[in-house]
Amino acid sequence: MPQIVAEHDRAAAIAALAEDHCVPTPLTPSQRHWLGELIPFLPTVPARMHGGLIRYILCGIPTGDFLRALLGNDLIEAVRRADDGNRFALSSWVVLLSNAAPPGCFGSGGQVARWLAQGGLLDTLALAGAEA
Repeated sequence: MPQIVAEHDRAAAIAALAEDHCVPTPLTPSQRHWLGELIPFLPTVPARMHGGLIRYILCGIPTGDFLRALLGNDLIEAVRRADDGNRFALSSWVVLLSNAAPPGCFGSGGQVARWLAQGGLLDTLALAGAEA
């Protein structure tokens, strides 16, 4: 079960994640929310994968082959593309995505393609504001 993080520690962790993974700042409240959702789950998957996941979710930047197959719900391709660490963490990846990732960024190849085309969460938020 993920640990509860003190609010000041959570804010510092969110800022560090954004800086460490080249995410444009300042973050909007929604962007901070989704990074905060990911924090408790990130230690359960290989650290080298954090940047690719964060940049994909926030900015719609394409991932590597393993993560794209996983996000697209293609289990056979994900297992085929996974290194030992990611293969071992497959169930942790599923828990992370189902509990901490924004709806619409995973689930099928079509959802992944749409997420990439719209520029991830950053452009999704801009489009929602433009439609309001």
